[in-house]
Amino acid sequence: MSDNTSYQTRGFKIRDRRFWVRQPEDESADETSGSTGKPTYVAQLEAKLAQQEQLLSEYAELHKQSRDELDGIRGRIGREMSKENERDRRKVIIEFLDILDNLDRALESAKSGDDVGSVVHGVTMIRDMVITKLERFGVRRMKALGQGFNPAKHEALTVVPSDDPAQNGCIVEVIREGYCIDEETLRPASVAVARHS
Repeated sequence: MSDNTSYQTRGFKIRDRRFWVRQPEDESADETSGSTGKPTYVAQLEAKLAQQEQLLSEYAELHKQSRDELDGIRGRIGREMSKENERDRRKVIIEFLDILDNLDRALESAKSGDDVGSVVHGVTMIRDMVITKLERFGVRRMKALGQGFNPAKHEALTVVPSDDPAQNGCIVEVIREGYCIDEETLRPASVAVARHS
């Protein structure tokens, strides 16, 4: 057998189309691409691959730019939130400075030996002012006395024996008031709970 890529056998012509076996006279313009000696479909696939790599590079650059923009936005939002929190904190502090002024006046009145009843009345007014300001922030006192004990809202500090079976598990004394903000418990009420024996 010779190295020739065309074979004549019984009227059939066999042609070896492997590009590395071909002789220069076997190659034609429609089967190969330029001087590379590669088949046209290989050159087309390589061109498509180059296009896709270029597209991938462009998308990677766009992704990097988007990520940088997102990091910048996060930083700005964080700074704005910090400023907003600081403004809110200052508003709350200013609200309670009036209460501090009133407490100072009540102490001065108590020191000067004025009527004890007026001092008690002044302190009661200050307490009511605090409750009103807290309500403006959505904080309210829980009504615990006479209610059934609820561990999500109440903290039992003591158990009190009771002869009345209807009072079993009910709160008979509030030791420290409880507060909630909207429907969420802010501080549970410290209570004494009745137990029927």
